[in-house]
Amino acid sequence: MKNVFVPTENYQQLKAECQGCMENAHGVEMVAVVGDAGRGKSTAAERIAVENTDVRFVRLTPGRSPAGFLIEVTAALTGDLRRTMQDCRDSLVAGLSSRRIMLIADEADRLCPRHLNTLRDIHDLYSVPVVLIGEALLIRKLKHERRLISRTRKIINFEPVTQTDIVHFYRTALDQYLAPGQAASLTHHCGGSFRQVQTDAINAERYMKVNGLKKITDEVIKKICGNGAPNA
Repeated sequence: MKNVFVPTENYQQLKAECQGCMENAHGVEMVAVVGDAGRGKSTAAERIAVENTDVRFVRLTPGRSPAGFLIEVTAALTGDLRRTMQDCRDSLVAGLSSRRIMLIADEADRLCPRHLNTLRDIHDLYSVPVVLIGEALLIRKLKHERRLISRTRKIINFEPVTQTDIVHFYRTALDQYLAPGQAASLTHHCGGSFRQVQTDAINAERYMKVNGLKKITDEVIKKICGNGAPNA
């Protein structure tokens, strides 16, 4: 299977919102991205960081002290590893005064309110767009803090992977064209998880090689999907 990135509808929505945040500075450039595990949130965010040198993607460490957390954020934004909070502030002023950088924080639902408010301070003081990625708990944490939710310009819900996404993925990664019935079976089986789509494609390719098949057949789909029960 080709190691390629296949844009999904969720990715396109996130990319457009990130572009909007980078182009404007109105003080509400925080975005929350939520969805169940496996929906492709991290993959989409990492891709955006790869495509744009002014975007930093990082999984911040929960449970750190306030100083330790600020040091970690500063290192992600500027590349400088500082020792004190004042050193961090000086580095942020120097590094961000002439360049607009976006921070994408993965698994932000695991961060405590104090750490989330540190990211709000970074957003406010240094004009840093902040994208927070997590599961449903993230929204509850943001709504609990009015200062956080009021700066959140958009909440993007990563919806279940669509049949169109799956057809495009198989065509791009495996050079295989799915019949409508085959695509429908795979869509049901993945349970909305993009990670499961990848796993199913790997299994399909392996089965085809073992059996000397050049294209996906209904037999391949049946082997992958079993009884058709979604893997949600």
